[in-house]
Amino acid sequence: MKIIIIVPYFGKTPGWIDYFIKSCSYNPEINWLLFSDIIIKSWLPKNVHLEKADIEDFNKLATSKLNLPINIINLYKLCDFKPAFGHIFYDYIRDFDFWGYCDLDLIFGKISNFIKEFHFKNFDIITTRKEYMAGHFTLYKNNFNTNQLYMNIWNIKKILRDNNRHYCIDEKSNYIGYKFLNKNSGNFKIIPNTIQRAINSIRYRSLKILPLKYDISRVLEKEEKLGNIKILRLYCIYSDLMYNRQNNSNWLIEWNNGILFDSNAYQELMYFHFILNKNKRKFKITPYSNQSKFKIRIDGIYS
Repeated sequence: MKIIIIVPYFGKTPGWIDYFIKSCSYNPEINWLLFSDIIIKSWLPKNVHLEKADIEDFNKLATSKLNLPINIINLYKLCDFKPAFGHIFYDYIRDFDFWGYCDLDLIFGKISNFIKEFHFKNFDIITTRKEYMAGHFTLYKNNFNTNQLYMNIWNIKKILRDNNRHYCIDEKSNYIGYKFLNKNSGNFKIIPNTIQRAINSIRYRSLKILPLKYDISRVLEKEEKLGNIKILRLYCIYSDLMYNRQNNSNWLIEWNNGILFDSNAYQELMYFHFILNKNKRKFKITPYSNQSKFKIRIDGIYS
């Protein structure tokens, strides 16, 4: 079974990138395609390929494959394109049985301890959320029908062309999208203008009651009910956001030669997602030196 995970990422190289790549290297049965302009100083394992590209390269590729004028300005907008990666990146993935996407702020454990060979044979979609598709880790069977399912999302062409809003269609859409504060910021909110807020509220309430397929989660649920696809919904989500909601600041995640575990709960993890703390000043990262062991805490990554 050949599997590839696609990660377009543009901008400043994350300080934890070497730790991310190290965790990928211990999953040799899975390949990663980094379509990116990041700088990687460490050794790249055989299962991680860096395709040097910038956001303009992505815009040109997406425009060509989707036959739409794509001009992403705010990089967070890339999330809306995730369900279409099988179409956009087909030339890179044509020889693989499954393709998928993940975020870069993850550290992986041993993925095969959670997703088995028979899962790939018996399911068309594999995701790590129960209630909807996980935008930070979902896998798709690589065939024409599955790769085109994103086209069933309501108003999909308008959504992909809209550079001003993030619609969360890779997970669970809020129907009207969130407006970006500015072209460079990853922050977004609904337009603060009072009249516009009232219009948005009316649109939201109206669209919410209509049984339309507003995101990839609802598209796949419909296909599953029709018996066209089979979905494996795991629950493997562990993150600093989860611990924050539990008012737990003493969590400790340890990575040891490919095995990732919550030291306090004595539980093995498929991956850990550090969403909240990575950009805070107090989040420190030990310089990478090919560590076989390291720890993730609320204040950083330590060897």
